[in-house]
Amino acid sequence: MKGVWLILVLILTTTTFGTTYCICTLTTYILFLVGGILAIYYFYEESFNVYINEMGINHAGTEENIYHHLKHIISQKDKETPALNNTDWRLTGSMEVDEQLEAILAFLIRDYFHSWYDKLSNEQELSHEVQLALHKVIVALTNRARELDWLPYLTTELVDDCATHIRLYRQAKHMKLENDSSSLEDLFFDLELKLERNAQCRDQICMDCNQEKYYLQHLAEVVLYLVVPSEEFHCLVLRYLLRDILVNTVLVPIINLLSDPDYVNLTILWLCDDIQIPSDIFLSAVQISDSISELQATNDLLMKEIATLRSKDSGGNDESVIKAQLNSLLYLYQIIQNKIKNANNKIQSRNKLSEDSMVKLPLQFILENNIALSYFIDFLCSIKHQGYIFFYFNIEGWKVSVEQYLNDKKKKDEKRDESIIRESAESIFQQYLGDLSCDNSKEQNSNRLTMIQADCRKQLGQRIQSEVISQHWFDEVHKVLFEILETEFLVRFKADSSYNKMLAELEMLKEDEFVSTESETSSLDYLDLCKEPDTPDCPPAPGGFVYSCPGSPTVTPFDPNDFKLNAEIIETGLVNEKGKSFGIYALAVTKAFRSGEKESWHIYRRYSDFYDLHQRIRDKFTDLGKLTFPAKKTFHNMDRSVLEFRMKMLNEYLEILLHNGLVMSRPGLKSILLNFVEPGEYDKSFNGQVTKTSEDNVPLRIMLRLMNEVFELRSRSQWLRRQLVQILRSVFGDIFNRKILETVEYVTGAQNVATMLLSFRHSFWPHGLKNESFAVRDEAIRDRTKLGARAAILSSLSDEFKHIVGSETSRRGLLLVFSLFQNPVLNKRLVFVILEGILSNLFPKQIQIIRNFHKTSPRVQGNKVETNNGNSR
Repeated sequence: MKGVWLILVLILTTTTFGTTYCICTLTTYILFLVGGILAIYYFYEESFNVYINEMGINHAGTEENIYHHLKHIISQKDKETPALNNTDWRLTGSMEVDEQLEAILAFLIRDYFHSWYDKLSNEQELSHEVQLALHKVIVALTNRARELDWLPYLTTELVDDCATHIRLYRQAKHMKLENDSSSLEDLFFDLELKLERNAQCRDQICMDCNQEKYYLQHLAEVVLYLVVPSEEFHCLVLRYLLRDILVNTVLVPIINLLSDPDYVNLTILWLCDDIQIPSDIFLSAVQISDSISELQATNDLLMKEIATLRSKDSGGNDESVIKAQLNSLLYLYQIIQNKIKNANNKIQSRNKLSEDSMVKLPLQFILENNIALSYFIDFLCSIKHQGYIFFYFNIEGWKVSVEQYLNDKKKKDEKRDESIIRESAESIFQQYLGDLSCDNSKEQNSNRLTMIQADCRKQLGQRIQSEVISQHWFDEVHKVLFEILETEFLVRFKADSSYNKMLAELEMLKEDEFVSTESETSSLDYLDLCKEPDTPDCPPAPGGFVYSCPGSPTVTPFDPNDFKLNAEIIETGLVNEKGKSFGIYALAVTKAFRSGEKESWHIYRRYSDFYDLHQRIRDKFTDLGKLTFPAKKTFHNMDRSVLEFRMKMLNEYLEILLHNGLVMSRPGLKSILLNFVEPGEYDKSFNGQVTKTSEDNVPLRIMLRLMNEVFELRSRSQWLRRQLVQILRSVFGDIFNRKILETVEYVTGAQNVATMLLSFRHSFWPHGLKNESFAVRDEAIRDRTKLGARAAILSSLSDEFKHIVGSETSRRGLLLVFSLFQNPVLNKRLVFVILEGILSNLFPKQIQIIRNFHKTSPRVQGNKVETNNGNSR
């Protein structure tokens, strides 16, 4: 194709300019080129000959010279940059995680090392050593973390740390109401000092930025000492570079970010992104708010939205929808205006309800509602008249047993069942109306039902002794009990403050009767740091359902073996469960530490539990099999006299077993006894060895532990707590089991870790460039975020859970946690506690070196000075 075009060009040129002109032009070009070449040769002939001679002589050594020069260049490059071929750059074993870590390390070296080092030197050896040392730190920490089982920490230590943090905050808020001169943070750290037995306190690292930096440098040096080779650690330049890079570029920014309330609020909104916030919950969040700036910021945005909707309100198909939205916003606007006005006038009126505004609940409703009944029982226990309500429910339980007996009368041994029914009726009669209850010194005020007439008592006793078994034996007494509860105690209950709390739990208060987060705290019961609140010694659970107290003693920082157990049976009684009657024993247990701190709780055990304990001790310690123990009886096990006799002998048996000298001289006995008296149902499969908690029970323990602290279930009646445990076991146990284990696997998964590292990288190096200054969010935006997070966290609980715990209890617990997250100092303390918990699992033998820094706290030193002055006097 090109040849055709060339021929065509020649033909056109020849026909256009002629043959003579073309030949002359071509000749001119050729002569010009030849003349130029001859002129160059004439001027450079001598130099050209010399070059030709040299090429001929050195041609044989050309390849050797090239190799020599290349080798010299490579050796110089090796001197400038050490060989990297022998270094294994794998960090965690996951390509996704390694990719993100490598990018972050590259940015760290670039922005926090080369930014100043390149101005001093062009040598790259130090840069390589810093990068290599950081790799070694990450690899060592990753390998150590991979060897550990993190499930016990996540399900035990972490939960206990968070629960203790919440408890300290609750008590600090309570003390703040009584002592307004001290700040909340000071009161909090005073309580922490007491909790740590005056040995350490984290106040200075949480409240002083310089001390925080010194602490993190101390922590970083300890970690570097443990994971970096000794020759690199003893190089001071390299060690200080690594320490400052880790502290200033990693730890400090992350800790400040996690402790920022605005970041916490954004995280809450992100976690609750899939939860739809109902309008009534959002209105509640607005009404709860006591911050004028928060309300004003919401009001400003609301006014803009109202103006936008009014501009669209011009007819059309969507006119009705727009008007409905506009009316809703105007209603919200009116609520906010009223709140701002009331806040300015300092108007708060929840606990001052008038009689006319209070809902009057009938006794029958209270007896049939679990939440209302728990408050009523608490009130009766507080005035030492709980025997009436328990007598009432024991009668109902006995009636169920009789009904089952009458239905199955023809299928079973009539005489044997008749004797059991009559014995149970006689036992109930003796416990509440007979002479034996009058002689009970421990519970005479609660069990002696003096308001029941003597004629009614006598008539009931005669029926039990002589008449044929009938469901109607207790009808007259049952009716009298109902009248007494209604006329004598219900009236007093409605006049008590606990009745208002009950109405709030049942959501029977008016919408405008909300309380601020600050004023709510006045209703909180003060809880001791190291023991459960005192609970009135109540008889076994009503209705015949008996379960052990689920609440666990407060986890303390003491040596777990440095305590003495004391247990005493304070009462015995008869209960009915599923148509069967049996005796039950209530024990008051105390765990006394050598430091003087105590933990107390109550449990319920059957005779069969004591018998199983005795058999286990006898099998393991043959010499203890000679201890006096009440023998089994085939008949009359439910007689009041038998129960009282067994109670006396079992108390003597426990007193001998729990003697400190006996326990210390027999290894393994303490663990068996502790398993027997621990809160919860008695684990008969326990073999005396300390074993790992099973995965089936761990999620339930987490749930109960957090619920105890967040929702203050420790201050509620044991009856409600037992009912709650049973419901959680049967309904939510398996669900939470799967969810928690799935969450642990998801959080520690390689893909999720890589995602978190990617988020961290984008936050500090957006588009690969250093984020010189983080954008400071406007105060109004922060306030609106806070309001939205409060509404989201209130919407996080389901209606079923609120019906179990109570609406007011769940709302108050969530608001307590939310208000805790709004304090950056306390958030920082929680971050440090979690960081120390992680390090204690990675390096259990060296964690005390890190915690020794807390002993330099001014609070600790001041307490030592006061102690020394007191001793000198």
